[in-house]
Amino acid sequence: MLVRSVSLALGVALGLGCRRSTPPPTSTDSSLHSPTPDTGPPTWSPEALCVRAEGETRAVLDPLGHGPEAPSPEDLQAAQLGFCGASSQGAWALVPERVRVSPEERGLRVRYALVHYDRQGHRAWVYPAMPDEEGAAVSDAPYNFVRVPGDTRSAVASPTLYDYDHDGEQEVVLPLTTDYHEGPSWEAGRVWSLREGGVFLYERARDFKVADVTDADHDGRPDLVLYGPYLETSETCGAGFEVSVTGPKLLAHALADGGFSVNDGVAQAYARTRCPARPAVIVARDANDPQQVDDAKTALNVVCARLWGATEADVRAELRRGCPPASPEAPCATCTDLELLEHFARLPPPLQLGAQGR
Repeated sequence: MLVRSVSLALGVALGLGCRRSTPPPTSTDSSLHSPTPDTGPPTWSPEALCVRAEGETRAVLDPLGHGPEAPSPEDLQAAQLGFCGASSQGAWALVPERVRVSPEERGLRVRYALVHYDRQGHRAWVYPAMPDEEGAAVSDAPYNFVRVPGDTRSAVASPTLYDYDHDGEQEVVLPLTTDYHEGPSWEAGRVWSLREGGVFLYERARDFKVADVTDADHDGRPDLVLYGPYLETSETCGAGFEVSVTGPKLLAHALADGGFSVNDGVAQAYARTRCPARPAVIVARDANDPQQVDDAKTALNVVCARLWGATEADVRAELRRGCPPASPEAPCATCTDLELLEHFARLPPPLQLGAQGR
C-alpha cells in the first residue's frame, strides 16, 4: 500500500539562539548510523513522531530568523526541506542538523539527515550525499545541501514512501538534484531502507541513480525513473564549462516481489515514449545555428539508436562521418566530446526496442 507523506509546516521564527546542543552522535561507518535509545514513552504514535521531527527541525532553523547576518527569506524557504512520512511502524523524516550562513556569498550550507524513528523512539539516520559525478550515496562532508545564489543550488523532491519488500516498513525514494552555475546539473537520488536497526541503501535498487518517481503502469507501486548508465560529464565547446550529458530517461519497473525490471514490457513501453523510433541521423545540428552540433541531442540519438537495434559499429561509423576534425575557423562545427559519444555507443543497451541491424 502506498502511504501518503505528511508534510510539515516548518515556519522560521524570529529570534536568536544556539544550534541544538545534543546532535545525534556520528558513526565511523559511512553507510550506517546506529540508532540511539530515547528516554521517551515506551511507544510513540505516528503523529507524535512527526511532531518530534518538527521540533528537531525548528531547533536548527528558528535561530536563523533575524540579525545582521540572517539569510534572505528565499534562502530560508529553500532550507525548509523537512518532511515526515509516518505509518504504524514508525516514521521517516528529513531533518536539518547544522546550518552555516554565508553573508559574503549570500547563501546557506545545510547538513540534512534522513532519519527513521521507530515506535519505541529509537532514531537511526544517514547523511544522503549531494549528487555529483562520483555517484556517492552517503556524505562525509560537513554540509550535504548548498544554496548559493548564482553558483550552486541543491534540492530534494518530495520523497516517496512505499514498502517494496513487504517487511512492514516503508522504503524511502529520495530524489536529489543539484545545479551548478556554469557547471553540470545532476538528478541522482537513492532508495533507502531500514534494516537491522540501521539505514542502508535498498539492496535491490542500490545501483540506481533515481531522477524521478512515477507509476508507469498504474499498479500502485512507484517505479523509478533513471538514466541508466548514460549519465556523464563533458565540456561545452568554446566556453569549457562542465555540463551533464545523458541519454533518455528510462524506467526501473517495480515488481511485486520487491525487485525492479529495466527491460520488461512496462520498461520498454516507457522507453518508447522517449525513443519512439530509430533516429534517421545520429549527429544532430543546432536548430539555431546549423553550423554547430547539438551535443545533447546527438547523445540522445546515440542511445536511442542502440536501443532500437543499431550496432555499435554502425553508430560509431555514423559518428565519425558526422564529427570531422575541428577547424580553427569553425571549432564547434563538430562533436565536442566524440570519446564520450563513442562510450555511449559501446555500452550494452539495458533493453532492446528493435532488432539488431537495419
